[in-house]
Amino acid sequence: MNKRHSSKYSMLQKIVLTATTLMLLVGCKNSDTLLPNISGGAYEILVVMDNDDWKSEGGRAVYDMLDRSVPQLPQSEPMFKISRVEHQAFTDILHPARNILMVEMGDAYTTTKLRFYNSRWAKYQALAVVSTPCSDSLKLFIQQHEAAINNYFVDAEMRRQQRYFHTSRNTEAEHVARDSFNIELIIPSFIKLSKPGKDFLWVSNGNLNARQDIVIYAVPYVSLEQWQLPTLLNTRDSVMRCNMPGSKAGSWMGIEREVLPPTLDTVSVDGHFACCVRGLWKMIDGDIMGGPFVSHTILDEANQRLITIEGFVFAPSRDKRNLLRQLEAVVRSAHIADPQQTEQTKQ
Repeated sequence: MNKRHSSKYSMLQKIVLTATTLMLLVGCKNSDTLLPNISGGAYEILVVMDNDDWKSEGGRAVYDMLDRSVPQLPQSEPMFKISRVEHQAFTDILHPARNILMVEMGDAYTTTKLRFYNSRWAKYQALAVVSTPCSDSLKLFIQQHEAAINNYFVDAEMRRQQRYFHTSRNTEAEHVARDSFNIELIIPSFIKLSKPGKDFLWVSNGNLNARQDIVIYAVPYVSLEQWQLPTLLNTRDSVMRCNMPGSKAGSWMGIEREVLPPTLDTVSVDGHFACCVRGLWKMIDGDIMGGPFVSHTILDEANQRLITIEGFVFAPSRDKRNLLRQLEAVVRSAHIADPQQTEQTKQ
């Protein structure tokens, strides 16, 4: 397979060691009512699939799906770190793995089906089970449902990240966001530095080696055209030119539009329509700096304005997938505040 995954066996050892410790801790308690914690690192996935099936065209489709590059990153990074075991090797010791894709192939199945299970063998575990009669059916099914399967595991990781951030928060910055933009969101405590502006807020971890920043800004909502990608990008350029200047006079934080053009997707935030933009940023007329960003734009209907929450990363010579996805968990947590809840907080 891909040489990026030559360390898959070390991942398995880590899962086994962590799971062993958890089982010893839980062993003194009622195992029927208390699940162990998940094991393994973020965006690691364990594939349970027999050798012959794994080597088939269907197995190749499974591997390619999980190994596909994360979109809109400056260098190729896989969606997941993959490890695999055969069904007979998938014993209790591996059951707490955080993300599991189980493929069952054989004549017992007449059609290909996909089932999702949350917290099957461990807290907050994500398990997907694909049952299929043959390799050809599996390959076709994976090609048709790739996005749904990958999104299921990514969404599970996002929720885990939000739970973790919820335990240690920068409440001061969250209060500023609520008071200034009428939004609720989770800002983790490691993001400490801040710079407010007119209809603008910047917060950062200040790490020179792995900068993670969040910006929030608002503009009046006047037309449907503002939801289109060119307008969203032009609005961002205008806001960043005013609020995020570079170290050189006249430089500012713009968008890379040619090497890897930004993309636009529609998403749902608390049941409401929102736009998600992914792309690369760069310094215009300044230092050679850049990195990936992701943003959500939502409508504050009560105040007739669009609110954009963006996370961006600057981490030269480092992998950026997990750094950006941590910020995306923050971005995804943002939603328009409940007026009654906001009023109670002020009292």
